[in-house]
Amino acid sequence: MKISICSIGKTNSKEPENLLINEYVKRLKWKVSLKELVAINSIKNIETQKLRESESIIELAQNSYIISLDLQGKMFSSEEFAKFMNDLQMQSSDVCFCIGGSHGHHKSLLDKSRNIISLGKLTMPHKLARLILLEQIYRAESILNNHPYHK
Repeated sequence: MKISICSIGKTNSKEPENLLINEYVKRLKWKVSLKELVAINSIKNIETQKLRESESIIELAQNSYIISLDLQGKMFSSEEFAKFMNDLQMQSSDVCFCIGGSHGHHKSLLDKSRNIISLGKLTMPHKLARLILLEQIYRAESILNNHPYHK
């Protein structure tokens, strides 16, 4: 399965989060690519900003099974997420997880999403959301392969 994580906001390669992000990308057997888009902060209207950012994500996620991360999305335990990822392998070979800007996703992206999931009710920086998502993808892969990492 090929996994893309499309997110608004650039990271600095020297930040500690990036070291961990790169470590999980290396560990994964599933092919993972990270696609970062520049946040559009110059637009005063929040809905217009969300629309433009979501359009950019939709363009990157073309022909993929789109999964958006949103506070209102479905929450999983790690075991449930592993089952979700296993089911995804059967449905699609190209999956794109979408992380929006500071104001979230526009309705247009949420409508195109096949699933909407949540990492929890806490607000977190997007860099940390990427890291947590990657760790859970790695954990799911470990669970599915009976690897001891999960415990």
